[in-house]
Amino acid sequence: MREERHGGRLLLDALRRAILMNFGLKLAALGLALGLWFAVSSERAQRDVTLYNVPVRVWTARSDIVVTSVAYRVVDVRVRGPASRIARLKPEDVGVWVDASSLASGQHLLTLDASFVRRPTGIEVLRIDPPTLPIELQRVITHAVPIRPRIEERSLAANYVVLGYEVHPERAQVTGPERIVSQLESLPTRAISLAGVNSSLTITAPLDLTGLESARVAPREAAVTIHVEEVVERRFPNRPVAVRAKGVEVTPRVVDVIVRGPRSTLHTLREQEIRVTLSEEALLLKRGEDREVALAVRLPTGLRATEARCEPERVRLRFLK
Repeated sequence: MREERHGGRLLLDALRRAILMNFGLKLAALGLALGLWFAVSSERAQRDVTLYNVPVRVWTARSDIVVTSVAYRVVDVRVRGPASRIARLKPEDVGVWVDASSLASGQHLLTLDASFVRRPTGIEVLRIDPPTLPIELQRVITHAVPIRPRIEERSLAANYVVLGYEVHPERAQVTGPERIVSQLESLPTRAISLAGVNSSLTITAPLDLTGLESARVAPREAAVTIHVEEVVERRFPNRPVAVRAKGVEVTPRVVDVIVRGPRSTLHTLREQEIRVTLSEEALLLKRGEDREVALAVRLPTGLRATEARCEPERVRLRFLK
């Protein structure tokens, strides 16, 4: 009996020494083992989550077709995967990519499934909301469109006028969706102010490409030469009043004509080209008492003048018996 108790005591001492020897290392090993076990367990555990506002990208590799409309640019995607990965997953880590290269021009309704979703390895796509995507594609065309400068003539001083302009180049090449490009009649420049301008000038003006964000335009600016000239007055004295009706006498028979217009225009105007006649109102009058009537000034066709008047502006009309 005494030997048995002694043997048991020896066994307990041996176990105690085995446990306490290098106890720190053994405790660390135990912690590491538990950590590995939890990691493996977490990796195997599956978890579902909905990622909101996942971006949608629709593209085409073709140069003759362009995507002109996508009903929406984000969707919600329900995914499943290891809990540890799902916990770190963000909407920007997932994307819906639609290759429309095989589609013809027109409207299409695509059914979205997991094949459209780019996501990390090991992530399963359960659902996409909304599940369909309306898109539109159009044929790409190219047109040469005239460039028209947008000149703010009202910004000129009162005694100056725009006589005309030239644009170089005259046209721009616009390449883009057929619906947009086919309706273009001209391309305006951005507004050109003439405040403080007193002579002709040449300016490089960017084109106004509002509404053409989906098109390519070349060039995107044009050189615009604007002809500006001073407005002056010129007096042509003693111009006879032409009377076409018989039995009518006017007093006075000659008047001065004052013409206002661009300096170069008035410089070439000859007094023989100016005709003074009775107004249409006077020609409709019935015979009767003497009365004053207005005059009308006739200038050469195409002459650019801002104003033409007579002094005096009215004459006395008398019907002869």
